[in-house]
Amino acid sequence: MTPGNAQILIHVILPILSGKCLQAREWDLKRIIREHLETHGQQHVYTSVQSDHIHLLFFMNPHVSLSLFFKVFFRDTSREYNRQEKPDHLIWNPEYFAVSCNLDELENLVRMLETQTQYHEFQSYDDELKHLLERMLETSVVAENLETT
Repeated sequence: MTPGNAQILIHVILPILSGKCLQAREWDLKRIIREHLETHGQQHVYTSVQSDHIHLLFFMNPHVSLSLFFKVFFRDTSREYNRQEKPDHLIWNPEYFAVSCNLDELENLVRMLETQTQYHEFQSYDDELKHLLERMLETSVVAENLETT
C-alpha cells in the first residue's frame, strides 16, 4: 500500500462509549469506516475492532484538519452504523489518540494491529493508552536531554 501525494500515515485509537457488541458486527463497521475514509479523500490501510476501542491506520491528506475530520467521522459513522435496527448502538468517545507514523514502519504497524485481539486478552485499553503516553514522554525527555548537551 502506497500513499497518495504527500499523505501522512496516521494511527488512531478510537475509544467507544457505547456499543460493546461491536465485534459481532465487525465487518459491517469496517466497511462503514473504509467507505467514510474513501468518500472524504483519505486512504484506508487497516482497521482493528476491539470490544471497547478501534485501531485505525490510514493515509491522511495533510491539508485536512484532523479534529474536523473526526468530528464528521464520529457523526457519520455512528449514524450509518446505528441506522440498522440492532440493539448495539455505537457511541464514540469524542476523545481519541492519534499519532503520525513513519512510512518505513507501515508493515510493522499492520502486523502489530493484526495481533490486537491477542494483545488485549492481557492488556486493557487503559493500559495500552498509558503505555503509549509513557513512551511518548520518555522520547520527549530523551530529545530534551539531547538538546541541552
